[in-house]
Amino acid sequence: MPLRLLITQTRSELSQSLMSALQPLLAIDDLIYFSDVTSLESLNINCVLNCSMLDQQYPTALAETQIISRFCRQHKIPLIHLSSYRVFSAIKKNIHNEKDQPQPISDEDKQWMIAEELSATAEKHIILRTSWLIGPEGHNLLTQLLSGFLNGARINVHQDLRGAPTSVDDLARVLAAIIKQIHCGADNWGVMHYCSSDHCSEEEFAEQILQHLIQYQLLTAEPSLQLIDADEEDRSVSAILACRRLRECFGIQGRSWRPNLLLLIKEWLANKNKQGADS
Repeated sequence: MPLRLLITQTRSELSQSLMSALQPLLAIDDLIYFSDVTSLESLNINCVLNCSMLDQQYPTALAETQIISRFCRQHKIPLIHLSSYRVFSAIKKNIHNEKDQPQPISDEDKQWMIAEELSATAEKHIILRTSWLIGPEGHNLLTQLLSGFLNGARINVHQDLRGAPTSVDDLARVLAAIIKQIHCGADNWGVMHYCSSDHCSEEEFAEQILQHLIQYQLLTAEPSLQLIDADEEDRSVSAILACRRLRECFGIQGRSWRPNLLLLIKEWLANKNKQGADS
């Protein structure tokens, strides 16, 4: 049976990267895009990737997740739901493993937990949590730091917040591998984690970006880096995730973010220059 994959939130950068990663496996007609006018019952779907929590208002994201989860539960269709380390905002640990119980504090972080609970109602589900997602587009830690550095703004970074910067292209690679193996009969379900194999603090990540900008003479203004402590009660000190189950179930290994950081910076600059030329 050919793979018929439904993807939600296809306008997100991650979904675009994923579709590129899946092109060798899927014909264009095999990718189905979810919208509020989609009649799921009329579609021949055998796998769903839910990216609804990315770059959307939470009420919309949760409504989509509820519809998708109910459909997958009723038809016993595999569901892969993208989640985040943010469900652990109240847990002060160096590394969060798959067995840790979510303890979010802030209202925003609680929405991620609610989405996980909805997705877990599907019999065949994978809840895949990630760390800091970075890419050359959208709003993320990388683009936020680059904008500040090039504008000469004072940038606040935390010395004691630690994570594993994970590019959207790398996550797309992982998701494509999971989807392919599920299509070939893999029967592994539950909560899993994926993040880069290279951990760092926000300060270290910002300094690495700054070094690249200086080395290749890409700075247009004098940067200002302000170090602050993560003393907010509703913020997790660690976004580092243990990825044991993903390795054991699917044989997927983490990759470092460092070799491709300069490429991401240059892509962001190219996009910025293109937008400036078009305006």
